Amino acid sequence: MILRERKNEIIVGLDVGTTKICVLVARVLNGDELHTIAIGLHPSQGMRKGTVVDIQRTSSDIRSAILKAQTTAGREITSAIVGVTGKHISSHNVRGAATITNYKGQITEEDIERALQNAEENLPITKDRKIIHITTRQFIVDGEEGVQHPEGMFGQHLEVEAHIVTGSSSFIQNLLKAVELAGIKVEELLLQPIATAEAVLEEAEKDIGVALLDIGGGTTDLAIFKNGSVCFSSSIPVGGNHLSSDIMVGLRTTIEEAERLKQEKGHAIASLIDPQEPIEVKMVARSETKLIPRRILAEIIEARLTELFHIVAKEISRAKVGDTLPGGIVLTGGTSLLPGIDLLAEKVLNMPARVGYPKGIRSLPELPFSPVHATAVGLVLYAFRYGYAHPKRLLGKNPLARLFLFFYNLFSKIFR
Repeated sequence: MILRERKNEIIVGLDVGTTKICVLVARVLNGDELHTIAIGLHPSQGMRKGTVVDIQRTSSDIRSAILKAQTTAGREITSAIVGVTGKHISSHNVRGAATITNYKGQITEEDIERALQNAEENLPITKDRKIIHITTRQFIVDGEEGVQHPEGMFGQHLEVEAHIVTGSSSFIQNLLKAVELAGIKVEELLLQPIATAEAVLEEAEKDIGVALLDIGGGTTDLAIFKNGSVCFSSSIPVGGNHLSSDIMVGLRTTIEEAERLKQEKGHAIASLIDPQEPIEVKMVARSETKLIPRRILAEIIEARLTELFHIVAKEISRAKVGDTLPGGIVLTGGTSLLPGIDLLAEKVLNMPARVGYPKGIRSLPELPFSPVHATAVGLVLYAFRYGYAHPKRLLGKNPLARLFLFFYNLFSKIFR
């Protein structure tokens, strides 16, 4: 974690989702407090299942969300840390190593960088894939595991266990292009569930083992944490929009009415709904409404969520983290606001479940944070806590970039 004076610094998080664009602008006060000064929300129409399908439309939607945030903040927004997700995302746990070159045997930042670079080289990656993010799980110094901060320690051989996230180069380029066309410089791309975890997970949960499930509009992002760091991440191309589509078909209504019913009358467990309770549904291509039992709506929702949780169970099994996660599963994202969803998750996944609300930043009095804001809050928290600590990962193997990094590290030490 980078510690430095950051009073009055402005940090912007940009969550480009399938159903919404969320811009969060926060100011650092008193060196260690984050206060929200603006939120910009706008519907997203150029994304599908976490990927850009219309660059111009996505760029326009981002610009609209930025303008709303700028109006409230009273200042121009020119850069942001941006979340990325989608079915093209994949993750790998890789080891790298480096021999300590310091004549005293003291581990330096350059040794850590060489170990991480070796981990990158040990990852078989094709030209159509790009490394998005690297998270260090642990370091091993002369065979001693569990080291978190090796810089300054003494040893002869340094190893690193890293969690490397990759994505499709073309999908990433499309996202970058859409953001840049909106007039925003991308400070860093960050996998959305890693960002979201900063806002909704407790450190104790990360230590003992916990799963984070961010149920968005087009995708559901899963990240598993153990021993304090992420060890598995994936994106499932199923989200809240699929619930709305099922309701639309099952009740023969419009997608707009289905979305309204889901948000206002939805429930994740049908047996908890009075079978005699009626709800009004607007019919397709008619001005009339029809009364149906609310339990039917809940049955449609429960069926789709049960299917989603079974997919999640398979992903957790694929992660090979053991039979149980003591910290259970934490649900967030807009769909997690459905009543009873935590109870259904507990039943299907056979582990404790709770809904995660973002914290760590003081919200606007008129707009308290909800799971809808979790990713944007997490992006800002990550940028604040780690100070864009990983841009060097984006430099790749360019010799000039490495030379720049060498002098950057040198002068950082001098002025630190």
